[in-house]
Amino acid sequence: MENLLTEKQQNILKVADACSNLYGVYSMTQLIKVYNEFNKDKITKDEVYHLCDIDEHEDLCETIFYTDCLAHKSIGDDDIDKIIKAQRGSNFYIPKTYKELLSYKNRLYIEPNKAYEEFVAFLKENMITSLKKKEAHDVIDLTLPASYKIGLPLEMTLFIFAEYGVTFNHNVFGELASSYDKVGATIRMWTRKGLTAKELAAYQKVKEKTKIS
Repeated sequence: MENLLTEKQQNILKVADACSNLYGVYSMTQLIKVYNEFNKDKITKDEVYHLCDIDEHEDLCETIFYTDCLAHKSIGDDDIDKIIKAQRGSNFYIPKTYKELLSYKNRLYIEPNKAYEEFVAFLKENMITSLKKKEAHDVIDLTLPASYKIGLPLEMTLFIFAEYGVTFNHNVFGELASSYDKVGATIRMWTRKGLTAKELAAYQKVKEKTKIS
């Protein structure tokens, strides 16, 4: 299929997909803010609305452009409202560089994180499965990033693992449960507008001090 979009329009979709993987759900204003932060050719709402009128944009990105928000294609309508509700009380995380932002175009991207990498290694070392080793590793590698970004509880993540044929021995469950939550605090989650738990706590602390002042 011939690509009818201009280079600038394609760049807008790239940024939209990166934001979708970083925030899950966000506003048109946030898309424009992030795009204009890293690009000299600034964009306006009218340009984005015009892009949405071109049918081809839907085949070239993982973002749905709703009337009042933008969201990752994987998010159901009911979950959009839940994520927006959970996001209240914080600012959106803005990547430090354009390169960092575009890293999030990959839906599996997790910011370099030693605790996360060690946890993945722990899961792979202690899994029980009849699958081939690579297949079982793929289940973990494909499931865990999405589980964390969405903010799924451990029980739901383990259920998804089990559905694909990967389980864990009860003797490691305590360490697994403890590590899952600790690592989750270091991940940029959709429900925290792309912030880590530490960044969110720092933001709320500053906000509280401002109120008191």
